[in-house]
Amino acid sequence: MRPTDVQRLIGTQGLGELSLFVTLGTYSRDAMAIELQRTGLRLISGEDIVGLVMDNYGALSPAPHRQHPGRAHGNQPAGSHDPDGP
Repeated sequence: MRPTDVQRLIGTQGLGELSLFVTLGTYSRDAMAIELQRTGLRLISGEDIVGLVMDNYGALSPAPHRQHPGRAHGNQPAGSHDPDGP
């Protein structure tokens, strides 16, 4: 994600507001530098999303577990291989 995209978001940010910018991709170094300078700005990348889901998967209600079984239940998505498994 380019810094100009992040700067446009900041331009809409009111005084005292918090802004969350989410992308499934990554951010440039310049965009991440802007985040460090702005206390009310948080950038979330695709890698961050995956980490948050993996860290909190066990805390989800049972419904998502049935729809998307994960390693916590010994299941793997179709076509995947568990190197630690049989």
